[in-house]
Amino acid sequence: MTARRAAEIKLDILASLKSVSDSPLAAIGFKRPTKGFCYSRKMNLAEHKIFIRVDYHPKLDRGAEVQFKPYMCLQMDAVSRVALELAGGNEFLLAGCPEIITNQPVDFVAPKEMFVRWFATGTTEMAECIQQITDFAKCWVIPFLDQLKSPEDLIKIYTENDTRMIKQHHWYIFIAAAYLVIGKPNKAMEVLEAKLGSTGLRKDFAVVFDSVRKAI
Repeated sequence: MTARRAAEIKLDILASLKSVSDSPLAAIGFKRPTKGFCYSRKMNLAEHKIFIRVDYHPKLDRGAEVQFKPYMCLQMDAVSRVALELAGGNEFLLAGCPEIITNQPVDFVAPKEMFVRWFATGTTEMAECIQQITDFAKCWVIPFLDQLKSPEDLIKIYTENDTRMIKQHHWYIFIAAAYLVIGKPNKAMEVLEAKLGSTGLRKDFAVVFDSVRKAI
């Protein structure tokens, strides 16, 4: 049997998203473009996104037409603008995407035993997977995003060492920026000293240290 082309499979996925996910996610503020796989909403100072990445004819399951890999994304323009200023305009220090505070697989916000790989072939299995992803998002992802609407919320995630957030080096620049947004430059410096203060990292992020120092 000849494998279906990605363009044909995509039409089935879009139909499943429309019939399964659009209505329940719209009820909590998420909208999706007609031909897209990304749901987004704005809350307070943040923009939340749930993006369903699709791998066609995935290597992990040669018998499947698709593997769905949902991601959650957080954007907060007020914080990103300050973070880029701290980095001296060097986007590389912010993982090349200063507008994105985090973009991570949804698995991280749920207990490890809830980890699932979603594979599907045909419209029925696709609809079933998308229903499962929607339920997963409503149970785990959206409650987490609900807690991320402002710079103060970002700081709380940091101070409580919330394990649901992936914390790479650039994450701490965003936290320093959040402290600056609320007028606490000394706290911003404390974050840098605690998380990027080793000799090597201090050199790599020297411009950030200098920027915060000037704000104190």
